[in-house]
Amino acid sequence: MSNVLGARGSIGFKKEAVPGAAEETVNLFFASTKFNVFQKPGVIEREARINTLATLPAKKGLLTPQGSVETELVAALPHPFYWALGNVSSSQPDATNAPTVYQHLITLLASGELPSLTVEGDKVDVQRKQAGAKINGLELSCAAGELATLTFDWLAKTHDDSPTLTSTPAYQLTPLTFEGAYITINETPSTLVENVTLKIDNGLEQKHILGDSRLPGVVRREKVPKITGKLVFIDYPDEEYTKLVNATTFALVLRFRGEVISGTYYNQLEITLPAAQYTEGLEPDVEGDAVITAEGDFEAVYDSETAKMISIVAQNTVTVLT
Repeated sequence: MSNVLGARGSIGFKKEAVPGAAEETVNLFFASTKFNVFQKPGVIEREARINTLATLPAKKGLLTPQGSVETELVAALPHPFYWALGNVSSSQPDATNAPTVYQHLITLLASGELPSLTVEGDKVDVQRKQAGAKINGLELSCAAGELATLTFDWLAKTHDDSPTLTSTPAYQLTPLTFEGAYITINETPSTLVENVTLKIDNGLEQKHILGDSRLPGVVRREKVPKITGKLVFIDYPDEEYTKLVNATTFALVLRFRGEVISGTYYNQLEITLPAAQYTEGLEPDVEGDAVITAEGDFEAVYDSETAKMISIVAQNTVTVLT
């Protein structure tokens, strides 16, 4: 019986030069809490009967390569947001005084394909490699004064159970701390939030096509993407309940900060939902000897003024995101 510790495992990614064609090596490794890289096998059940109460043996069916990883939110690795949303532009805000600082604006891709990734998972006792992977779901969890955690999952086109992995893991270890959530309406901020969850659901599907392969022929959108989340308040927010009742939109800004990288510049990340609406919640939790609090579920919607549903600005020493 093997006794293998998961701490020795590694998970790495690389954007593919040719979508669907596996990269020989990967270069972006995540310090993970847990991860998995696998292909879920399907079976073809048989309903025919041959004069018996027993069920006939099933036949091997389709394969669905997929995986997931849970990691810290790291200043130098905002790449999963780009992979999930699809559009990024990079710039240098102050080349003279801060020549190593770069800003990356990540937004939702209006049309076209999401970045296609090669994934390598070294599970210590077994190695796995996938190609044509696209981020299907991403979840950001953060609490005031704590490190933010990022979980994302993907669907892939190919899977190799016994690859020869030649990549050398190298890690970025500059985590970001949740600085705060700011809810604004008419430019008036509210800072009563202690805990936030933000989710991106890309609504992808794997489609199998005719041929001699059990693997999917394409990973594509099945539904429009949804961006949702939950806010946990430290006091009961009467004004937020009013927004829920009146279906009022509000702007939500999440800020994360790391160490100084050049003068007054910081490693940081700022997520803005220019128009969000509460969908449910905000029922007060009433206990006789405790502060009355509430939680509110929200969804990002299209903002006509900015023509965006979400924008993310990442600041670090990375020249471009790939």
